[in-house]
Amino acid sequence: LATRKVSAALVQNKLSVIENCADLSRFRPDEAIRTRMRAQYGLESNYVMLWLVGGIATWHMPGEVVRFFLACKRSIPHAKLLVLTQTSTAASMLQSYNLAEADFMVISAVPEAVGDYILMGDVGISFLDPGHPASAVKVGEYLACGLPVIVDSGQKAVSNILVSMKIGMAVELFSETSYQSVSERLHGW
Repeated sequence: LATRKVSAALVQNKLSVIENCADLSRFRPDEAIRTRMRAQYGLESNYVMLWLVGGIATWHMPGEVVRFFLACKRSIPHAKLLVLTQTSTAASMLQSYNLAEADFMVISAVPEAVGDYILMGDVGISFLDPGHPASAVKVGEYLACGLPVIVDSGQKAVSNILVSMKIGMAVELFSETSYQSVSERLHGW
């Protein structure tokens, strides 16, 4: 029944499908690339939390990503937030949320190399504003590279799959208690 309704909506031009997928041949676990990339950026001893957003926008919840990261720093003092973006104001934006420059690294990567940069991470983060329609393509890219993923619990279908398959965790946005609980479970995960 649902398939017929979607098909009918497409035929009547009431619904559009936007192709939004990743070329998974560019996203794969590779320990040699991981080791090389981490050495290149001096991240050998850091616990790297990856926030890959492309362009940074309010629906990526930057303030909440920083709050979650700071909760993680209490449990994992050597954590570092790695941001892959083409946004030139990313560093100043992160600092506006009181994130110390030593706690993050902003890297601009060409799309063809993003998979190699993801490999530097130990965990991926994907928070999305519940009032803004957005897809979880980055979650698939993290997973294809072998990283577990932390999402906000508002991404119901995605968070249910990640949690049930034990390949990720979900946090309640705006909840310091949830941030701290998940960050404590990350240590050694």
